[in-house]
Amino acid sequence: MFSVRIDQTLDSYDTAPGTPFMATVVDPLRASDGRTLVPYGAKVTGVFVSYGTPLHPRVRVEMQSIETVDGRVPLHASVRGAQHLEWASPAEPGVRPSYGLLESGWTGMPPMPSSQSGAPEIGYTMQARPRQVLVPRGALVALMLVEPIVAPR
Repeated sequence: MFSVRIDQTLDSYDTAPGTPFMATVVDPLRASDGRTLVPYGAKVTGVFVSYGTPLHPRVRVEMQSIETVDGRVPLHASVRGAQHLEWASPAEPGVRPSYGLLESGWTGMPPMPSSQSGAPEIGYTMQARPRQVLVPRGALVALMLVEPIVAPR
């Protein structure tokens, strides 16, 4: 088992399947003889595979490669856990007050001049979003090797 830190946000609403991502190794990996095989800060590559369904969202990823001290090699690892946020939008679509960004999304409208005072007025339009899972940039992800890492020769 080892941990990586995600370098960009992965999200069941905004990330398209097939989107590549990178992560940074937090726990160095050592060979059976004790030498460092994968140092702290090494890069891991992966791809966002799927987002589940609107009622049951999931962030599914496939790990592809990892940097070792001898070069990049394929990585066969499964995700054992990840820091993430999960929330659902209001049950019925429509404009609703927001008590935080985890309940519904928002878009700011550009300031519009007021015809009476000349001062700008700012308005916000609420948009309902479906159930969502988000793994924010910087989140820790625990990985478990499915196959040993074999350094290039």
